[in-house]
Amino acid sequence: MGRSTSVRQPSETDREHFERELFEYSNHTIVESATVENVFYAAVRTKGTRKVWALVVTMRKAGGAKFRYLDMMETDGPSEAKAPAAVLNALSPTTDKKALSWRERCRTRR
Repeated sequence: MGRSTSVRQPSETDREHFERELFEYSNHTIVESATVENVFYAAVRTKGTRKVWALVVTMRKAGGAKFRYLDMMETDGPSEAKAPAAVLNALSPTTDKKALSWRERCRTRR
């Protein structure tokens, strides 16, 4: 995960784009998602373990159909913390301190 540039299809939603861009050939699937102020939040299920974790993606246009994004896991402790309740409620329990702190910041910022 890290900074990337991508070409987005005109008809794609944020969810469709990141399912294709990040998870098309993986064992992950997005179960809930929302975009808030140019930040894409997703609850992502790992198929083998069935655990659901949070993905946070900051987005910005890079000209034409191109845009740049930075994807992070909740365990990275992202500063963006406006994930809606639907995304937070879909997550599996965790003991990771950074993830717990991020989840709490999301719940108090709403």
